[in-house]
Amino acid sequence: MSGHPVAEYENASKALNTDLINNILEGSAYYNDGKRVRVIAFINEVRTKIIKNGSTMAFVTIEDKFGSIEMLVFPKTLMEYSTLIRDGKAILAECTVSIKEDEETKLLCNRVYPAPKTDAEITQFKAMYSSSEKKQNSPK
Repeated sequence: MSGHPVAEYENASKALNTDLINNILEGSAYYNDGKRVRVIAFINEVRTKIIKNGSTMAFVTIEDKFGSIEMLVFPKTLMEYSTLIRDGKAILAECTVSIKEDEETKLLCNRVYPAPKTDAEITQFKAMYSSSEKKQNSPK
C-alpha cells in the first residue's frame, strides 16, 4: 500500500512508538476502554454537529495505512485545535479509546499536533513525551 498519505510519516510513527489503528480495532485486552493512545493518521472526513448547549463538536474519520476509525472531538478541544482538524491533514493525535457495547470502537481526541515529518520535529516530540512521562511516573 505504498503511496498512502501517511506513508511519509512512517519514520515518525516508529520513532515515537505510535499506535496503529488496526491494533486498536482488534479489541485486544491491551486496548481497553479508557486506554490512552497516540496515532499518526490522515484526516479523511470531518463532520460537525451543533450540540444541545449550542457549541460545535466534530466527528472525524482518520486513517493510517492499516485501518480507519472515528475520532470524536468535543467542543473545547475542537476550538483549541480547529486549524489542524481539516480534511486532508496529517496529524499526531493523543486520544482515549472508547469501547461501548453495541457500538464501534472510537477515539476521544485529547490533543492534536501536525504530524512530525523531519528528524528535528521527531526529536522535539520525543523530548516532549519523555519529559511528560517522567512527570507522570515521578513520586508525589
